[in-house]
Amino acid sequence: MFEFTIPWNDVADTITNLSFLNSPILNENGFVGIENGHFVYNGERIRFFGANLGRGANFPSHEESEIAAGRLAKLGCNLVRLCIMDMDYAPEGIFWVNDEGSKRQLDPVQLERLDYLIYQLKGAGIFVNLNLHVSRQLTSRDGIVDDPNMPDFNKGVDIFDPTMIDRHREYAHDLLTHVNQYTNLAYYNDPVIAMVEVTNEDSLLAVWKGWGGKDIDSLGSFYQIELDDLWKAWWHQRYPGSAPRRPTRDQITAGEGSEEIAHRYVDFLLRLEEEYHEDMVDFLKNLEGSGVGVKVPISGTQVGTLDGVLSSSFHDQHGSYATWDNLNLFFLDSITKYPFKQWHRPIPGITSGKVTGKPYIATEVSSPWPNYHAAEPILLSALYAAFQDWDGLILFAYRGNTVWNYEYVAMKYDFDRHMTKMVAITVAALLFRRHDVTVGGDPLTLITTRQDVLEHPWNNASFDFTFVTRAIGNAIDPFVADEGHLPAYATLMRRMEIDKGETHSVSDPPDPPQDHIFLTDTGELEWQYDPENIDPSFFKADTENVQALAGKIDTEDRYSFSRGVLSRGSISVDPITSSALIAVILVQTTPDFRTYLIIATGEMENTEFAPSLGPPGLPQLYYLPEPQENYWGHEPVLVEGIGAHITLPVPAGNVIEFLTLYPDGSDHVQLDPEPQGEHCILHLSPDNETLWYRVVIRI
Repeated sequence: MFEFTIPWNDVADTITNLSFLNSPILNENGFVGIENGHFVYNGERIRFFGANLGRGANFPSHEESEIAAGRLAKLGCNLVRLCIMDMDYAPEGIFWVNDEGSKRQLDPVQLERLDYLIYQLKGAGIFVNLNLHVSRQLTSRDGIVDDPNMPDFNKGVDIFDPTMIDRHREYAHDLLTHVNQYTNLAYYNDPVIAMVEVTNEDSLLAVWKGWGGKDIDSLGSFYQIELDDLWKAWWHQRYPGSAPRRPTRDQITAGEGSEEIAHRYVDFLLRLEEEYHEDMVDFLKNLEGSGVGVKVPISGTQVGTLDGVLSSSFHDQHGSYATWDNLNLFFLDSITKYPFKQWHRPIPGITSGKVTGKPYIATEVSSPWPNYHAAEPILLSALYAAFQDWDGLILFAYRGNTVWNYEYVAMKYDFDRHMTKMVAITVAALLFRRHDVTVGGDPLTLITTRQDVLEHPWNNASFDFTFVTRAIGNAIDPFVADEGHLPAYATLMRRMEIDKGETHSVSDPPDPPQDHIFLTDTGELEWQYDPENIDPSFFKADTENVQALAGKIDTEDRYSFSRGVLSRGSISVDPITSSALIAVILVQTTPDFRTYLIIATGEMENTEFAPSLGPPGLPQLYYLPEPQENYWGHEPVLVEGIGAHITLPVPAGNVIEFLTLYPDGSDHVQLDPEPQGEHCILHLSPDNETLWYRVVIRI
């Protein structure tokens, strides 16, 4: 392994600089909107590729804002999701600590920093996804009633408690009507704000099911009386006689009592949730009275918390999220071996939540450190997102706190110091935003009815509302569908969409392949996976502009391609530690030449990373807490180079340049292709101590 560090403030104008994809966001071009189920801007469709900022990273210094805008633009980002701003007081959060210690007043210093960040992003052509309620924990200091069984961040309870709802509106109004002192526009009236999210990972039904060890049924008397009163009023509007006692979740899942009453109670909870989102959307869009007047698309919450049912009614767009880990047990093997593993399957999981006719964004996609192969899901997510025709892909996270100049991986989800992720991001952003992957044919569809939701918990001890409206259920076997759902393997072969209607229906899935190669209907993406022998699993992309291999690439094989620069060409790989990621992507075309970027990565770790020092009695690398030297190691970051051989169907004389690149993408060492008649071979070697190369070919 060798040192490879992309500078944290790198904005060098090199082949890896994708800022040319962005244009300054001009007020006269108007706002992001929706046409034909996709985002549009200035009359044209726009896809978003971006990154999350968390907590104090939303409030950088002016210098850090200038660097961040340039860095993100170079990476190909045109969207930043401002997330977890509402958890803390300054400097990690947006709130000012007043004499009562409440979280209701915005800190003017933090607002000024946020203003300047947004101003810099706007100049770099980077839009903003403004996430409202994420992680603020209201307490009695904010005027609510405390409860020892309150779910984290008031999730679920904030859907029905009027004081909490009022505090959400207050925060949204104060933030969105704040006038940016650098753009001279209120946030709601600034075209740089591309979309607004009402609440993150928040659902009354999900919390009632049990979430994070807390649930609605365990709340104290104050909130139980609130729910009782709401239940009685709801019942009185619909049914004769007095309302019966509200059933508990345990009674319903055990099949105790009246099934009809159980269905009605779920209907009541669902309607509370629908009313909350309907009212919040109206509040955000309505200019009358105390409303805000938001002019851009609004989403409710993630599909995993039932937004698939809700958004088809009154949300403009929606999203979902997933990471490649298994209940925080990090996988240290190639991702390609686990396309369907429960809680370790972002492609089937996220893909199965796209609502027909609505823009769709994957809002948090990542694989956490210390997964040695965390670059693989970055590229795979972008390729399948493009095939599925998603409208946005947001990685988690560019920065998660106030520290900007780490020189090693110091937070499990931050990618800016994760060098193999960084090179993969450059390829992923370009191919996704440029529509390099052909969109799949007619989608498989799942139509969910309201009755499906109402009936789901009855006599179902393991019920989970997050799967009710997904195309893929929670079956452990990827080749067997839950009743009324599609099998997971279908997501690697066909597009998928969901909707709600009067009658439940589900498309017939394609037959699983006999050769264990899951090929998209476009023929461009294939995933080889044999559940009986996962070791040789690998992935291949073969499009006009990008060719890629990932996984346990057989060193005895030569992988051929049929499109683009590798049409009639191939890739072979030298023996590797465990897996590899190799990609060739077209970056620039002129009348005479084509310029390509090649990436080749293996494993990555901090210097003196010590996995054997994980907590006793738990698997190694079990959910590492905060940066600690004995777990995390220190700078510099070390990467594994890959030996590979790329056969091009052109004479060696047509290869004008073949160079290794420095970490910032600038030219380093000129290499010579090996002539082979009408073909030539580009030899990549770990001895070159680089993860990427530049190749220029005469047309």
